This record gives sequence, C-alpha cells and structure tokens, in this order.
Amino acid sequence: LVGIGNDVFSPSNLKDLVPPGGKFIDGKPTLYEDEPGAWLVYTNDVERAGMTAAGYNFQHIFLYSGKFITLQCGVGGATGDNRIPKLFEEYRQLFQHMGNTIVVHNKWTHNNR
Repeated sequence: LVGIGNDVFSPSNLKDLVPPGGKFIDGKPTLYEDEPGAWLVYTNDVERAGMTAAGYNFQHIFLYSGKFITLQCGVGGATGDNRIPKLFEEYRQLFQHMGNTIVVHNKWTHNNR
C-alpha cells in the first residue's frame, strides 16, 4: 500500500482528492503515523435547505490498513461573504497543527509491530 499511497498523494494528484465542485488552493504530501498522506486546502460551496454556504477547508488525509482516514477542519458562511478567507487564515495554523495530534492507537500495539 505504500506504493499506492505514494501515487495517490503525489503532488500532481492532490487536486484529484478535492471533493467534486471544490477548488484546490494548496496541499502537500506528508506522513501521518509513518503512513503516506497529504494535507489539502480547498474551497467549496454547499447548498442545503435552499441556502448556499461557502466553505474553506483544511483536510488531513492518509492511508492506513487499506482505508482512507481523514480529519477535516473548516470555516464557512454565506456565499460571497468576503470575511471567510480572513477567518480561515486565522484558524489555518490550528488546523494544520491538529494533524500532529493524529494517533492510530492500534498501529503501535504489541501485535501490530
């Protein structure tokens, strides 16, 4: 799976990890718990109950045991609200640091070493 992860999370493929309708802003391959992954920043508009909201998202994504694991953080508001990008920047460092809190507990148990 490491080879697959390296392909999936190659810089040229990161834009493909953004959900449909989203716009890739930034991202980089990295490791989580020594497993291949990436962090992504993207925007997306979501329609629900007749309203449209704009979102700025920071997503941590990695492969473990044949599954994609994600942690997504974001801010949002009314579409067209020009305060959303600034608000995201205020939280971006926190969102990035949250990736350092990811621990796959069963990876480090005696039976999985």
